[in-house]
Amino acid sequence: MQPCSKIIDKDYIFYFESIDSTNKFILDYISKNKPNHPIVAYTDYQTEGKGQIGRYWESETSKNLLMSLHFLPEKLLPENQFNLSMYTALIVATVLKSIMQTEVKIKWPNDIYIGDKKIAGILIQNVLQGKCIKNSVIGIGLNVNQTTFSDFIPNPTSMKLITNLTFEISKILDEICDLFFKNINSIYEYKSLKYNYISKIYSFREWKKYQKGEVVFEGMIIDIEPSGRLILELKNGLAESYNFQEIKLVFN
Repeated sequence: MQPCSKIIDKDYIFYFESIDSTNKFILDYISKNKPNHPIVAYTDYQTEGKGQIGRYWESETSKNLLMSLHFLPEKLLPENQFNLSMYTALIVATVLKSIMQTEVKIKWPNDIYIGDKKIAGILIQNVLQGKCIKNSVIGIGLNVNQTTFSDFIPNPTSMKLITNLTFEISKILDEICDLFFKNINSIYEYKSLKYNYISKIYSFREWKKYQKGEVVFEGMIIDIEPSGRLILELKNGLAESYNFQEIKLVFN
């Protein structure tokens, strides 16, 4: 059975042995074809796979899940687009917890962690039309069966490294697609999304070192703004909020 075929018409599921980027493929496709239906693209290998802030995403051929989901939000405004980031991270975390029976955390804004190691990343690209989000393209890179990583990749792990088991990638793709589209209306339910998201935040209410520019300081996550800005309590007792690229967590 072709992955995702029970959720999406098989004509709109695209598989590639190799491609530059599944996100890029879908963005090009919707620009040319103006589809009014969801699309899924997945591949064994990406030559230009990227994570947040344009970082390179490393993946051995046929070892990991490299996929993109496309859908058309009906009423998600640009100022609420962090809802989609929370929702997608929760979907991936839920699927991993179900498969691996282990605690899964979300490192702000939407990296997926098991313990202190990163197992998945998410890249969301929205296409605006007027004051609305016309199309959303969600790229997901999940380390599944890869066991060796380059030294320049910070704190990576995989499902196989954690469990010593080999997984069928297409089944994981199916589970993510199924859960994502089954509960998609949840993207409009900010309060419940935020409650579930906060419950899974990595290092929530823990003192950690953060870096802003050249300055390293201690902070504790206490909340998330609707826009996705992170609110930290500082050692001086004040609270400050930060945007996605403004600070980074420092691992010792």
